Amino acid sequence: MKESLDAIGEALSDNGRVIVTGCLGARAGEGGGNLVQQVHPKVLAVTGPHATQEVMAAVHAHARSRTIRSSTSCPRRASS
Repeated sequence: MKESLDAIGEALSDNGRVIVTGCLGARAGEGGGNLVQQVHPKVLAVTGPHATQEVMAAVHAHARSRTIRSSTSCPRRASS
């Protein structure tokens, strides 16, 4: 369990956008709250195992909220 929590922390450090799913996501922490959210409050979402719809909803919700910067303009060529 510690290795999994450490891996979540590393992923948050690397990209800052993490959704946790699976058995660890269903585990209760102290006081009955979610263990992952207690240890890593910056995770975007936490779901339990076999929660495909919840995972996809979290992915779509956070993908929409992400600011995507792109440039479609090309530099102009100097006139000859």
